[in-house]
Amino acid sequence: MPKLPVLDGTVYTNRASIVFDDNEPILTNTWKNIADVLPPTSTLKANILPGHTDIQLIVNANDATSGVGYKNLFVKQGTGAWVAFGGSSADTIKLEGEPGKTYSFYVVSGDKVGNMELKNPVAEANIVVGYVNPLAYNQKLVLRPNPASTVVTIDGLKKFKSYQITDMTGRLIINEKVNTQTEQIDIRNLQTGMYIITVYGDTVQSLKLMKQ
Repeated sequence: MPKLPVLDGTVYTNRASIVFDDNEPILTNTWKNIADVLPPTSTLKANILPGHTDIQLIVNANDATSGVGYKNLFVKQGTGAWVAFGGSSADTIKLEGEPGKTYSFYVVSGDKVGNMELKNPVAEANIVVGYVNPLAYNQKLVLRPNPASTVVTIDGLKKFKSYQITDMTGRLIINEKVNTQTEQIDIRNLQTGMYIITVYGDTVQSLKLMKQ
């Protein structure tokens, strides 16, 4: 047993000597363990994506030893109560905001051996979702079919430059340029579930997709 206190980052090495009958000892490879006793640290920033009401959260998390495993997000609307929104291993999380509402966020991270950051429920980022200029919807997109299992068509997609598909935690799944020869997107490789398709051009629009 190591002597207490165990300091974060302390390296412990061990090896064994095995003897069979009267033969010479056989030395095993050296096994190394690194003590991880400190939790990670994390902060986040929030911003509104241009042209619509999506909120982008950027998490900065660090752990000196085993590494950051998971980021747990907490959110409240206005003066309401804090709610555990869920978590992600990604550094960027995207949420859909409601125009005219104020949102507050903080994040609690855990490392890969189970040490959890301790925080008071205090906002690390606050953001007000504004009302989107109606002119941004001159090229309103239509997604069909929805739900879908193989291919979807986005009417008006050719007028945009690129698109991204993210899951509901904000994890980026697909990032592609628009093919001006077609308004279809192949979704066969997506797992069953809900996704957000965000298209970028002179404006930015987001569409919810249910993959069957």
